[in-house]
Amino acid sequence: MLLQEDDTGLATTIWMRHGFAVNWVHDVWQHTLEALRDIRSRDGEDNTSCNARALRYAQFLWDIDQHLLPGSFDQLVYQWAIGPGKTEFRHFDEDNWTALSVLLLYLVAKDALSAPNVLRGVVYPIWEFCCSNSGPSIPIMLSGANHIARHLLVPDRQDTGPMLTYRLDEIQKLQTRRRAVYIDENFGHLVSAMPNLVNLEHKQDLPEVLRTAAGDLRTTLSKDSEFRMVAFRNLELVSKAFWNSDSSQTLPDSDRHLGNALQEILSDSEPCELKRSCVAVHGCPTESSLSSPFASLGVLQISSFDWRTLSSFLSPWRYARTAIELQLALRGLAAGLKDEELKEKANKDMEDFGASFFGQALTSDETDLSVDMLRGVSGVVACKVSTEQVFKEFRADFIVVDQQRDAANSPVVSQHNF
Repeated sequence: MLLQEDDTGLATTIWMRHGFAVNWVHDVWQHTLEALRDIRSRDGEDNTSCNARALRYAQFLWDIDQHLLPGSFDQLVYQWAIGPGKTEFRHFDEDNWTALSVLLLYLVAKDALSAPNVLRGVVYPIWEFCCSNSGPSIPIMLSGANHIARHLLVPDRQDTGPMLTYRLDEIQKLQTRRRAVYIDENFGHLVSAMPNLVNLEHKQDLPEVLRTAAGDLRTTLSKDSEFRMVAFRNLELVSKAFWNSDSSQTLPDSDRHLGNALQEILSDSEPCELKRSCVAVHGCPTESSLSSPFASLGVLQISSFDWRTLSSFLSPWRYARTAIELQLALRGLAAGLKDEELKEKANKDMEDFGASFFGQALTSDETDLSVDMLRGVSGVVACKVSTEQVFKEFRADFIVVDQQRDAANSPVVSQHNF
């Protein structure tokens, strides 16, 4: 299908002639993809001309969408992406990905496609596929997916890509569509995909430029104010996405990399405006209460931290975050116990932490926190901490019984002597 600049009524003509056919929209989509794949080879055009032609195809598909029920075209493209599209993506070259990016982003801006469905259908599956596969098509696929993700998640205003072919109002519309990514289950899909980005950062058979790009995308997203606002409201969801990720079995030291990425989300580099917003939403007493008690500590320095100071930070808002940070520290200790060079220090830190943690009476909130922090932690560390708690309670009970026996015997002896 070859579009000319004056084909403004083509979509209406196709709809009038073929609108009663069952799969007419699917056929239009397939013909458009075939045309996009042949853009460079057929015309020998430069990048600007190819982008302009891709934009005309996008405008044509938007005209087609005007003749359909709301959301039907979006679902058709999503089902194609998670179905036959998975195979077709592997045969796309760089020019095809550039044209596809222009088309998808334009349709998102026009609300013919939704940003969450483009991410779920195209970007997230490619991240997952590239984590566990190798081959000449992997760098091309990953580069194309990252380009789409950058515009839909954390757009770079300095980007010189095909977004420059859009009008200002279309770019503003694209920014508006992006907000749907942070709503309800869409945010859950996003954070579930982020561990794959962490894996891609450390996948040694990827070109350095792509590993750096994956790290930059993840870091920029982790520092984005809108992302952090939603993440702080869903800390349990975020932590589960990292703890339960299948990618933890993909690369060596993956647990450590995932822990560092999670700590980056929990870090206190957010701007003051974000802190004030969190205070307003969650009722935290002061901005200072948002600072992390582990901000200056390494994962093996937890034993030097005063538990009583930590407990003074507890509040409904801080509870989940504090439990996650303790889990990070304990997982760091678990990693140290497996390393011969760090094993001795990790054992000492583990003993000191147990003694500090259970060396005093705990409030109900602190007891609940101790239970939550052990969830998902290595069996060795959980056993050491639990054993320390059992012995602490046993020693306390033994002392009480001993004192009661002495108190019962001492008065009798005194009265007998007198």
